[in-house]
Amino acid sequence: MANIRSRETASPEKGWRDLAVFWGKARPPVDRPSPSYHPLIFHSLDVAAVGRVLLARWPGLAVRLAAALGLEVEAATTLLIRLLALHDLGKFARRFQAKSPEHYDPNFGPIEHVPTDYDHASGGYSLLQSDPGLRDGLPEWAGLARLAAAVTGHHGAPPRMLSDLRAIFHPHGTRAAHAFAGRLAALLPSQMHRLDRTRAIRASFRVAGFSVLCDWIGSNENWFHYRDADAFESLAHYWLWAREPAERAVAEAGVIPAESAPSRNFDELTGHDFAPSPMQRWAAEVALPEGPLLAVLEDETGSGKTEAALMLAHRLIVSGHAEGIYIALPTMATANAMFERLSTS
Repeated sequence: MANIRSRETASPEKGWRDLAVFWGKARPPVDRPSPSYHPLIFHSLDVAAVGRVLLARWPGLAVRLAAALGLEVEAATTLLIRLLALHDLGKFARRFQAKSPEHYDPNFGPIEHVPTDYDHASGGYSLLQSDPGLRDGLPEWAGLARLAAAVTGHHGAPPRMLSDLRAIFHPHGTRAAHAFAGRLAALLPSQMHRLDRTRAIRASFRVAGFSVLCDWIGSNENWFHYRDADAFESLAHYWLWAREPAERAVAEAGVIPAESAPSRNFDELTGHDFAPSPMQRWAAEVALPEGPLLAVLEDETGSGKTEAALMLAHRLIVSGHAEGIYIALPTMATANAMFERLSTS
């Protein structure tokens, strides 16, 4: 790591290691060798780094998210990366840090009687909503609110507003959240955009799915090992370092759409040597519209509906109208059987 240098890391930042005492991921110290926790500031940048790689390596995703937000791709990218870095802001709270007594910062005061039944997603969202100072360089809250909810609610449930944030976070946690948000504003600058509230609400569903994916990959210790702050000169140094495991994680997670195979006829696609049925022939020859397509195939059991659907999907992918296929079946057994069937075709 010592050979990573750039103008970003030439001058060590002062005081940033004070933020590294807040844990983001942790395990009991006896379970594995040191370090026994991954700093919250590092985990936050891990997830942002994953988002950065996904948007760069998956152009179709970046274009769709930007279009949904009504922004240019570059503007949408910088906004989403910044929000991802704030996704776990609620973990600066005293009530979250007390969940791991071994890693609890004594600057919070005594740990006895600190409630730990706390939802950090709701805490982070509530703090962002109540404190404009945490949102420097970001759009006004009217347009940002639903995107902030989508990103902080990355565990699958929308956050709710919490009261008495002073007791939840403690001044020590609030100061740390401000310090981190300020460093992010300098490290990950986001142009001030005016977000249309209606567009943001509609886009929030896509942003929520994107955030869940980034957090899932960025939380995997196989790719993002626990790191000691002493190994890095600055937060910018860690941000540069995190890009390499993020690239590897996204590649190994297998979420980037594969390049399409060249156009194939029915025999080549299915491996069958018999003539296609009328329905299958229709799927191979029907003109495809420029816009969205909903095709409903109905026929008797064993008539070859699956092959016809695959032909339609193949043609859409080859033509650039789709990037993949999702097959929904009612049971694990039928899903496994379909997987085996398709994996050999």
